[in-house]
Parts: sequence; structure tokens; C-alpha cells
Amino acid sequence: MSLQMFMHHLLGLTSIYLIRHYDSAGGAHYLMIVMLAEISTPFLHNSWIMYQFNYTNILSYKLTGYTLIVLFFVFRILLSPYIIYKLIKEKDVWLNEPQYLFEINLIISLIFMYLNYTWFIKLIKMACNKTKKD
Repeated sequence: MSLQMFMHHLLGLTSIYLIRHYDSAGGAHYLMIVMLAEISTPFLHNSWIMYQFNYTNILSYKLTGYTLIVLFFVFRILLSPYIIYKLIKEKDVWLNEPQYLFEINLIISLIFMYLNYTWFIKLIKMACNKTKKD
């Protein structure tokens, strides 16, 4: 597992834990939007498995890959700046929470946006490569 992936999961768990610990209604609303990004995950895993087994020339790999790229773009690339905008614009829903709860979730969202953009570039490069090099 890469350091980026480890940080992604650690930060995600931190955010979920804090939102649940403080029973934050605003945080739960925000968390539901963030979880939309996971729509792309099954396609990511499926395409990775097919890539590892060198099934890159079959139709299902191509369809899975194209679906992954579209879903990743919509739910991770386009949604990320919206989530940050929404967090900042609706900061007042966090007023009854500890101040750091908003700040931590904003920082985590910014880090997630950076990671998603980085991973999307890698996905596009991989899609342009088309087949696995042994």
C-alpha cells in the first residue's frame, strides 16, 4: 500500500470518527456527499484485477475502465471543489460543534482533492497506455 493510500484511509477514518464522536448532523450531511466518491471504487478494483491478470484487451476491461474514468471524474474531480465550497459557504452549520471539527474536515477535504486529482492523472496515463507492460 502506498503512503498516499494509507493517508487517504487514515484521514477518512479520522473524519468519520470525529463526526460520529460528536454526533455532528452537519458533518453527517457532508460525509454523505463525500461518500458519493466511493461509487467509482468497485470499478477501480475490478479494472486493477483485470490489469494484473493482463486482461487488458477484452471488452469488459475497456468498459470497466471507461466507466471508472467517468465516475471518478464526476464524483471525485468535479465533486471535490463543490464539497470544499459547500463546507466554507455553510460553515455556520458547524457552529454548535468544536471549532476544530470544521477545520479538520476542511483540511482533510483539501488533501482528498489533491489526492483525487493526482490519482486521476495516473488513471488517464494508464488509460492511454492501454495494455500492461510485463
